[in-house]
Amino acid sequence: MTTARSRELGEELRRIRHRARQSSADTAAALGWSLGKLSKLETGSRGTSPWEIGVLTGRLGADKPTRGRSAS
Repeated sequence: MTTARSRELGEELRRIRHRARQSSADTAAALGWSLGKLSKLETGSRGTSPWEIGVLTGRLGADKPTRGRSAS
């Protein structure tokens, strides 16, 4: 079951990826994640850790304020 917070986080992560002009397949492969894992993060149907959020947003080149907003 997803929560409103996890869905909001997923939407923010997807926006960051789109701004970086990265496909979900390329992003998942670069991180060594399955496409399903990334998809579940972006839909809010999977929990995650601050470390995973940091790795993802760092890989996508998000600036520090954006990374901090996503991790909180």
